[in-house]
Amino acid sequence: MITELVGVRMGASEGVRLPQPDLARVDVGTVLHALADPVRRAIVRILTQVGEAPCGALDLPVARSTVTHHLRTLRESGVIETELRGNSRVSKVRRQELDERFPGLLAAILDAEPATADDQASTDDPADTDDPADTDDPADTDDPAGTDRSADTDGPADTDDPADTEEAGR
Repeated sequence: MITELVGVRMGASEGVRLPQPDLARVDVGTVLHALADPVRRAIVRILTQVGEAPCGALDLPVARSTVTHHLRTLRESGVIETELRGNSRVSKVRRQELDERFPGLLAAILDAEPATADDQASTDDPADTDDPADTDDPADTDDPAGTDRSADTDGPADTDDPADTEEAGR
C-alpha cells in the first residue's frame, strides 16, 4: 500500500512545470537584471550548451543552495523554465521565446566576453590621476578642507587661526 502511494505521488510530479512569467509581460530590464550576475550567466551558458539539466549537474564554484537561488531568479525573470521530474527539477533556457520577445538579446549577452582587470585599467582616463602635485583640484590635496596655506608658511604663525597654531606647535 505504501509503495503504491509513493508511486502515485512520484508519478504526479512528472512533467509539472514550475510557475514562470508570460514573456509577453516581462520587461527587458527584468531579463537584464537576471543576466547581470556572472553565476546566472554561467548557468544560462551551460544550459544553452547541454539543453537541460538538474541543479546538481551544474558544475559551478558556488554552493548548491546558491545555484538553486540563481535558478529561481532566472525562472522568475522568464529566462529559464523548470520542470519537476521525480525528485529533480530540470531547467532549460527559454531560448526560442526569448529570441522572439527580445531578438538578439540573449546571444549578445552570452557571446560577450567578461570584463577583465586589464580591460578596466585601459579604459581609465590617464589624465585622471591622484597625483598630489596636481593642485588644480582641491580634492586632490592632502588638506581635507581644500585650502591653500602656502602663504602662511613664509611668515610667523597667525595666533588668531587655530590651524596655524597647530602647525607652529609641530
